[in-house]
Amino acid sequence: MPGTLPPLVDKPRLDATLRLDAPLDAAWIERLCMVRGLCFTMLLPPYRPAAQSAPESVPLKHLIRVAEELAVASKLGQDALALLEPLHELAEDRRFMEGGKGLALFRARGFTAGCRVSGQPGEKAILALHPFIRPLLLEAFAPREVFALGISRKHVRLFRCAGGRCEEQELPPGVPKNFAEAFDFDQPDHDLQNRSASGASTGTGFVKFGTLSDREAAPEYLHHYFSRIDRGLRPLAKNTPVFLMGVAEDLAAFRKAAHHLNLLQAASEGSSEFRDAETVAGLAYAAVLASHRQRAESAFREFLEMPDRTRTLVGGSRILAAAEQGRLHRLFIAEEGEVHAMQTSHRQDLMQGEDVLNAMAVETIRRGGQVFVLPQATMGQAAPAAAILRY
Repeated sequence: MPGTLPPLVDKPRLDATLRLDAPLDAAWIERLCMVRGLCFTMLLPPYRPAAQSAPESVPLKHLIRVAEELAVASKLGQDALALLEPLHELAEDRRFMEGGKGLALFRARGFTAGCRVSGQPGEKAILALHPFIRPLLLEAFAPREVFALGISRKHVRLFRCAGGRCEEQELPPGVPKNFAEAFDFDQPDHDLQNRSASGASTGTGFVKFGTLSDREAAPEYLHHYFSRIDRGLRPLAKNTPVFLMGVAEDLAAFRKAAHHLNLLQAASEGSSEFRDAETVAGLAYAAVLASHRQRAESAFREFLEMPDRTRTLVGGSRILAAAEQGRLHRLFIAEEGEVHAMQTSHRQDLMQGEDVLNAMAVETIRRGGQVFVLPQATMGQAAPAAAILRY
């Protein structure tokens, strides 16, 4: 589901214009990467009012104080401190008493934006010349919508997860709610004979299935049942990823029968009968992230196997320079990597101590390139940064 950042806002009326429910997606990050100049980033962990923790306003006020110390230490004077003024007002916003997922806030000249993030972001305040987006990249570029499909012979359940919400859906017309509904057993399907090959001792060529349980056990009937679900959901799901839930036997049979849906490789074994939307959302979200990681690993294999090594780079300052020139097609950065500006040659466009890997990512996205985050172990000797060049 496409998302947009809130309007670029400043004092006054900050609390009336700043959205905290904007979906964290590729469009949101791409616009954020267009912000230039000094930028404060603040990350807050999730907060639930019933939990034994302080409201978000408390850690936010703490991070504002930390940010003020960063501004003073950087010797940037009142220009940096002035950027924080609207955040003092924001910290009193009643929405921070309601709780929710983790929060990422960004503040630059003429620009204030926030979004809810999944996972467990650590409490952090950063002052740099690039918005700090590294912890958000995996979630932002993973698919924003996923269908969760619970399959069984007794009950088919469908959930749609998008925009931070997960809701159970009515099955579209033509999709059977259960095995019994899939067939009119008084008038057997001509394509599915109500019989099975028998052994030599029966004296006949076939054995008839006389009960519903007999038919459920017949592979051809089960295949047809799952095929109808697959075909019936295609107009709704289209190319949206579909996350499967069900017992192992049914999951395997459904994958054999389904030729129209974009099934995620990861699935959840076990009945979906009593799972609520929140539980389903967590399982589906984890499967989507796993799928996105597989895509990143596939792209990295392309980097490793490229015969023209003049179009590849490994290392820090060279990759950053190429990113600023718009030469990067794909950037790979290690999830656990740490490269700070003080470890590289001094540059006018980086603050001392600034996260160089983050700067690479911002500059790459700013100019239309792709960024993939991978475990350091996966990248091996190419860590903490590698790239495929456009030219």
